[in-house]
Amino acid sequence: MEYAWNYKKLEKLKKETYDLLRKTQGLTKDEKETIKIIIQYIKDLEEIIKPKRKIVLPERIKYLDKQKLLSQITYEEYNSIPYFIKEIILKAIYCLKDLQDTYQEIELPKINISPNGLVELCHDFYEWLPNKNYSKEVDYYLNPKNNLIQFVPKTSNNLVGETTFFYYPTYQPYFLIERENTINDLITLNHEIAHGIFKKLDTTKDTNGNHFYLMELEGSFFDFLTVQFLKEILPIDQIKQLEYQNFITPFESFSEFFITDSAIKLLEKKKEISIVPIQKRILKLDLPFYLDESILIASLEENPTNLAKYLFSYLISLDLQEIYQNDPEQALKKLEAIRNNKTNNIYQNLESNQISLIEETENRKSFQKTIQKINHLGEK
Repeated sequence: MEYAWNYKKLEKLKKETYDLLRKTQGLTKDEKETIKIIIQYIKDLEEIIKPKRKIVLPERIKYLDKQKLLSQITYEEYNSIPYFIKEIILKAIYCLKDLQDTYQEIELPKINISPNGLVELCHDFYEWLPNKNYSKEVDYYLNPKNNLIQFVPKTSNNLVGETTFFYYPTYQPYFLIERENTINDLITLNHEIAHGIFKKLDTTKDTNGNHFYLMELEGSFFDFLTVQFLKEILPIDQIKQLEYQNFITPFESFSEFFITDSAIKLLEKKKEISIVPIQKRILKLDLPFYLDESILIASLEENPTNLAKYLFSYLISLDLQEIYQNDPEQALKKLEAIRNNKTNNIYQNLESNQISLIEETENRKSFQKTIQKINHLGEK
């Protein structure tokens, strides 16, 4: 049976949701926030299901108008990020000075595996996990009769998977998987299914504080778990390639975040945003970032709050990976506890789960170990 969305069901679900949005009287603050999230998800979904989807840069971007872009759009978004989260990300960035020149982009070998084969591997992965509590959701999400997964050929450089959520009349995730025809397709599928499982646990639906900056936590951690699963199947050289790849995406996001932070500092000092002062800061801190005009523009086009969400989640996932080495089941339980925490205070959430944000180097130790591992993988 084909894995594809049922567009009639989607249209019906969209109509029901929009009808609900018109009935705003008597709603609590949390319910109103949830409705705002639903509106954004619907907009995202409508973009995804267009017959010919194209990645188009926003009209606000003018190639030489970096100053205007930053002052009007990016500056406000960047300043909405909690200060301590920016500090944790920047301190992690400073650790990248220890990354050796062995870092390089890789191209994973092509594989010929059908959507059915991917789904079967996904089932095997979730059966392999020490926590069996996810089997009901996984079986439901992966059943082609439920029309929740759509596989499409890869069409862009910056998207491999997307999970769009509806909350009414019942919780329902829809998964889009862009096929690269590499083993990365399995990582993407496991990543998105994990979002479907753990978003259901996240009852706060907080758009600004605690859970927004943890929304990629399960995705990052399940990327790692999939590689551990594949160690039992693939040769060691392909495992090394996957471990490299799982580092490349956050590395590039760290670079974009640092460039944006540098541009913000120039703006606040009323200085021109250009390559030279940012490059000087890169050299001063001995960071392995490459910068040219196109990279500068691309970095300023990124939404800094989304970058922060991804990078903060990635750094916390490294702590879970450390726990996993000694107790895999405990790592999954801790992930569940974090994502099901009712507090809107991120400190209270993580502290209550023994992940400290207070200690100066606490969240950098695991990142430093990751850098050392990448250096070792790159050795000839």
